[in-house]
Amino acid sequence: MPSIDDLVTVAEAFEKSPVYIDRDRCVAVRNRNASCRRCVDSCPCDAIEVMNNEINLDVRACSACGACTTVCPTGALVPLRPSDDDLFDACMRAMEASAGRAVIACARIASRREADPSLYAEVPCMARVDESILMKLASEGAREIVLVDGDCATCRYRATDEGTNITCGAFQQLVQAQGADVPIARASTFPEDMLIEDATGLFGTTRRDFFSETARSAREMVSTAAKATLEHELGGKKEISIGARLRAGENGALPTFEIRRHADIINAMDALGHSVVDEVVARVFATVDIDVGKCNGCGMCAVFCPTGAIKRDERKKPYTNPEYLEFWASECIQCNLCQDVCWKKCLKVSPVVPTEQLFSFDPVVFDLRSAKSAPKPFSLGPS
Repeated sequence: MPSIDDLVTVAEAFEKSPVYIDRDRCVAVRNRNASCRRCVDSCPCDAIEVMNNEINLDVRACSACGACTTVCPTGALVPLRPSDDDLFDACMRAMEASAGRAVIACARIASRREADPSLYAEVPCMARVDESILMKLASEGAREIVLVDGDCATCRYRATDEGTNITCGAFQQLVQAQGADVPIARASTFPEDMLIEDATGLFGTTRRDFFSETARSAREMVSTAAKATLEHELGGKKEISIGARLRAGENGALPTFEIRRHADIINAMDALGHSVVDEVVARVFATVDIDVGKCNGCGMCAVFCPTGAIKRDERKKPYTNPEYLEFWASECIQCNLCQDVCWKKCLKVSPVVPTEQLFSFDPVVFDLRSAKSAPKPFSLGPS
């Protein structure tokens, strides 16, 4: 059950920041050897800092573009304005009003009030749109998707433009892999049939008012939850250290979690039909290959994997020197942490994923019985 501090943190996040940071999901927090810095690389205003098992966001510098939340493989950066659920609901309403055409517009072009607001969903920046939103729209029957974001060449945060192109390309590949045809296009103006001459009465609450109302609602929700939780709290708790929060469990691995966006994409692909290609290449999936001749069976890849895509042979206790490693492509998020922590550098992550593995209920098994003897285990807390 969340503590009062947790609830207050969420309330403050809604009030002050467009992004909530779930630090324990960040691979760079789980292990300082993690190479992932996608959020830092995608941020157009240098608002994110990752170092010393910490990730921090400078709210004053943040432009609320959402680019960091789109590229984060683990969901450590959670978008709040809008949330994934709110954005998808808005897209669905607009799509239903447009007979299957899903239109998303950036705040800059939406502010011109040239089109009927009931026919499109609005985002602060098109960088906020990720593959999971697009794939869910496709699985819900979208006949086409149009992203209207004006002229990025003159936008202050135009550095996010290429990321949007990558998202569109990834979406097209995933849809086509399932034999579906859902065209996606970027445009600098709204489709002509959406344009209006008189916007009087069509636009209600301003964006600023909307965000203020969202913050107020969040504070009220958290306040209510805090009161309900108070009687269950002992009070006077000290801040829990990272080592205590991310301590290895009985199976010898750090806590794992499901990536909702990742699951949404796989479910959407399955809803679109059977795969018509042998493999896909995407930033949201990956496979691993282990040179069992070099592997010493230390199992660190399984210890630090955030989703449990790699598991050690759990028949042996204690969970050291496993005889087997099991890998599920459907759980892999291409965070590359397993490759980063591999002592022997015998594990490689590849974005090329056989579709047979992606939808298989059976894992890929690596037989380590011929592996060299593993070193003695050490503390399995974050390094």
